[in-house]
Parts: sequence; C-alpha cells; structure tokens
Amino acid sequence: MGGLLNADEINISLYWPCKAREIGGSKIKVKKDSKLSFLGLKNMISPDRSSKELIADIIEGDNVYLEYTKARVVRGNNIELGTGCEIELAEYKNNLKQDDKTTVPTCRRDIN
Repeated sequence: MGGLLNADEINISLYWPCKAREIGGSKIKVKKDSKLSFLGLKNMISPDRSSKELIADIIEGDNVYLEYTKARVVRGNNIELGTGCEIELAEYKNNLKQDDKTTVPTCRRDIN
C-alpha cells in the first residue's frame, strides 16, 4: 500500500510480506501467523516463513502491538514491540514494552 491505511481498529495477520507507507488508528495489532488456514495452501504462497514481515515508514496509534515489523517511526500512547521488530524510533506517552529480540536504537517518552 503506497498511501495511508487508516481505521479505528487494525488487525494484520502476516501470511506473507506486507508494505505500507503509513498506518494510523486507535488500536493497531500486527501478528505473524504461523500457517495459512484457507484452501490448504500452507506455505505454497510464501515458502520462506522468515519473510513474513510488515515494512512501514510510520505507524501511529493509541495502542500499538507489533511483531515482525520494520518501521522508521512508531508513535503511540501504549506500545508493545514483540519479537522480530526493527524500529528506528519509538515515541510513546504512557508505556513502552519491548521483546529482548527487538531492535530500537532510539526511544523517546513524550510528556506533553
């Protein structure tokens, strides 16, 4: 997606590689799905299971949970970064939790 994906609640299950320039919403959840459940197409479409990731420029939401996501900026009130994330900058107001296997060179708490 070359533009903005915007909705109140966004749930993304990663079956194969995904790209979006910007994602915005109140509640954003990105999880890696371990299998394809439709038509018995398990691994036919994406045989390389490690390639299941989301690549985005900016992700902004009130409550954000991410897995296997590469992003330049993630902003939110409450951010949880699960396994497989590579985030250049995380800006948060209330809480930031991150998995040990997550890379975030810069974290900033916004106190305004």
